[in-house]
Amino acid sequence: MVFGTPALIKFGGLTLVGVPVTNTTDLVDTFTAKATFKKGDQIVATAVGAVNDLLPGQQRAAALVSSSMLSDAYDSVRVDVDTLLSRERSTPAGDVARKVKFGPPSTTGGLVPTVAVEVTNSDSAPHTLTVQAALYKSGNLIGIATGAINDLVAGQTKTATLLGAVTGADDIKLAVDTVVPAGA
Repeated sequence: MVFGTPALIKFGGLTLVGVPVTNTTDLVDTFTAKATFKKGDQIVATAVGAVNDLLPGQQRAAALVSSSMLSDAYDSVRVDVDTLLSRERSTPAGDVARKVKFGPPSTTGGLVPTVAVEVTNSDSAPHTLTVQAALYKSGNLIGIATGAINDLVAGQTKTATLLGAVTGADDIKLAVDTVVPAGA
């Protein structure tokens, strides 16, 4: 895994740590990641989160959450794979993600900025999934938006509305974040 520069993303009263992560292997990886924030030699905060079924070569934003208040009062941050949960040639959720296609995204501002995108299920089975938009400006991660698509039948296209977006992005990378197992 290769981690990019973490970004503190303010959303409402929460601070999310967004970290671009790229799978440099030829396997599908599911893992937890941890960011450790330090001021000198002192740890001032940590943030953790899960990344599910990251496809080979895929870049996605890891969304990490801290149990303590995060501020800019740190001078270094390190991001690591905390626990590698699976590393497989293929996974059922990864196979589904490969068959999901996205249209061009559009953003709206306002009280709650959103990303809208058409999502098409190119698989032969119905799926429920969450979709992520990683928003970049000049190559730097500035926001993460997520939303759900429920009961997307084979061949169907639905519009996903993703919340948590920020304005001013010049690049949006879309990905299936999680595939909900059938019957769940």
